[in-house]
Amino acid sequence: MCEVTVTLSDCEPSNCVTGIESPTTNLNTSEISDVVLDYKFAHLNVNGWTVKNNKLRQGILLSLDADIISINETHEKVEGLISLPGYIWFSSKRLKHHVKAVKVYGGIGMFVKECIARDFNIRILDKSYDGIMVTRFTHKLSRFTFVTVTSYLPPESSPWGRDSVSFFNHIVSEIYGLEECDLLLLSGDLNARIGNKNDFIVDID
Repeated sequence: MCEVTVTLSDCEPSNCVTGIESPTTNLNTSEISDVVLDYKFAHLNVNGWTVKNNKLRQGILLSLDADIISINETHEKVEGLISLPGYIWFSSKRLKHHVKAVKVYGGIGMFVKECIARDFNIRILDKSYDGIMVTRFTHKLSRFTFVTVTSYLPPESSPWGRDSVSFFNHIVSEIYGLEECDLLLLSGDLNARIGNKNDFIVDID
């Protein structure tokens, strides 16, 4: 879990009022100068969220007392099963399933405290690639914007984890397109790919 503190100084009210975002009302810069945003971000691979372990999963996450919680391997199949008191759930289910699969695997999501949702306009920018969800948060009283990239890359032994190159290329392309955001948070379980190349520069390191 990490904690991020941001001071907004000499900000201007946001003029972003489109889509699912809501407008700000009658605000001036003197009201929001030197505002301090102090949030906790957490990540957890739950390895399946079911009816049987629902209370256990909720208890673990609530004990973290994080403002935003990234979740991997939800195995989400039943709508409405995954929930957490005081939080809003954003999710991306696995796009493809094997015809012989007994249950749904994969799946990612993110819990956001309701108070954060009141302070920020939240928009999912992309979840077109299996295992990657990009979400933008724009502060309603300023132009401060941060983006979260929630990701899950299955192990190399999984049929869903064999194309790691395309997976990482998609994340990199998303990051390159986010140059105007103030803060970028990448979270997830990438089942680290070590490869067979040197992790140092010959004759230098």
